[in-house]
Amino acid sequence: FSKKAVVVQSDALSFLSRRTEKYDIALLDPPYSKGILEKALEKVPAVMEETGVIICEAPYKDELPEVAGTFKLQKKYRYGKTGLFLYRCESEGND
Repeated sequence: FSKKAVVVQSDALSFLSRRTEKYDIALLDPPYSKGILEKALEKVPAVMEETGVIICEAPYKDELPEVAGTFKLQKKYRYGKTGLFLYRCESEGND
């Protein structure tokens, strides 16, 4: 992956604010119960391709927003106390 990937040491929210590229996959797994995930979900849709997917990891009991920009919560998976929340663009018709 070294030819296709870049590692950036930065605050995630600052990083998202500076991006102009579009991404296909976003995996959000910030420290739990710090409010970072909700703030990131506000910024991530702006840097996503319409065909992209946003995957969030959080406690399963957490209530994440049903909509993040043009992305809609499509599926919620449970792994013990952990949840994976899958968002896809509403304009893609992935209901």
